[in-house]
Amino acid sequence: MNTVVKKSKPRVVVDTNVIVSALNFGGNPARIVTMAGLKMVELFLSDQILQESAGVLQEKFAWTSGRVSRAVQAMKDIAVVVKPTERVVVVRDKDDDHLLECAVAAHAHYLVSGDEDLLVLKRYRDTKIVSPAQFLKILHKAR
Repeated sequence: MNTVVKKSKPRVVVDTNVIVSALNFGGNPARIVTMAGLKMVELFLSDQILQESAGVLQEKFAWTSGRVSRAVQAMKDIAVVVKPTERVVVVRDKDDDHLLECAVAAHAHYLVSGDEDLLVLKRYRDTKIVSPAQFLKILHKAR
């Protein structure tokens, strides 16, 4: 009897800076978002990540509220939105703890970020914390 073992897709949380970079500049962050849209990875976000992304897009990049709403809805369409269930206080910049809370709630394999305050941790529990380039390199090696 042949048994086929199906490899699970990487479960990933992306930081606000990855979402904003993907939507404004392309590159590796856009590749990751595209992979989520193609269901090559399982993307998990929280309402706080989405709200933070919306604020940055509107305030720093002067996106209209309509454009921001469409972008947030597009991210919701390709992601699973989780509610963090556990308070985490770990990161030097306490404003970033919510990302780890999302990763814990999602049982994420990876948290992808460009933020040095997170990257310096390298791992939190079962979640590896990596840059977009590192994440893509890991996925490429796994093929």
